[in-house]
Amino acid sequence: MVFQQGLLVTLEALETRPAGSRGFQVSLGRLFGLLEGGALLAKLLRRYVALQAQIEQARAFLQSTHGDRFEALYVLAVQCGLREGELLGLKWDDVDLESGTLQVRRTLSDTRSGYVFEPPKNGKGRSIKLTHTASEARRGHLERQLEEIDGRGYDYQDQGLIFPSRKGTPMNARNLTARSFKPMLKHARLPDIRLHDLRHTCATLMLWEGVHIKLVQELLGHATISITLDTYSHLLPGMGEEAAGAMERIFS
Repeated sequence: MVFQQGLLVTLEALETRPAGSRGFQVSLGRLFGLLEGGALLAKLLRRYVALQAQIEQARAFLQSTHGDRFEALYVLAVQCGLREGELLGLKWDDVDLESGTLQVRRTLSDTRSGYVFEPPKNGKGRSIKLTHTASEARRGHLERQLEEIDGRGYDYQDQGLIFPSRKGTPMNARNLTARSFKPMLKHARLPDIRLHDLRHTCATLMLWEGVHIKLVQELLGHATISITLDTYSHLLPGMGEEAAGAMERIFS
């Protein structure tokens, strides 16, 4: 009983203290002390701690994008897991305002001969249900874009893109990273990561929340579920135990 009470108190302390703070580290140390000898549970708790830090970083990043020209792009990257080329290839025709869905139909590639729109990586498109946050960010983005179009007048080269350059032409991915994404990370004092890592963050958070691996595969647009499993199986440490338990229940 003493062990359970100590464990409960320590877990409650962890939930109320920011990851990385002094109080959090002290509580974490106490927790590992309580779990001495429980290697698997300790491993899972370390993973939990790392995940909590990732959640806080994702929240901090999205907060730092409020009002930014590419706020909606970053929300879609984190909450919907789109690839960079898919984000830059999105057109307003791909959005269903009534149902709140998004059709991923193409990806933007920067080739030697210029920008080219190509089919998504898996060779087929997919439909994504937008979160409330993503829908609101999209509405705000549309308002800002209409103001940009009015401001440029006839100089604006409208191609129907959701995330174009200020002239309306396809956005250069390197410019997006150098002029927007990296400065955003630095301003928010976050680790230096790739834009593509936001897609991994999306998958990580969904799997940890218990979203079925098949649904994650469909959202990310992986050609097969084996790709999703190979990439993220380390986030599903209980799969083996679950399978063994199922067989025990069937034949017992």
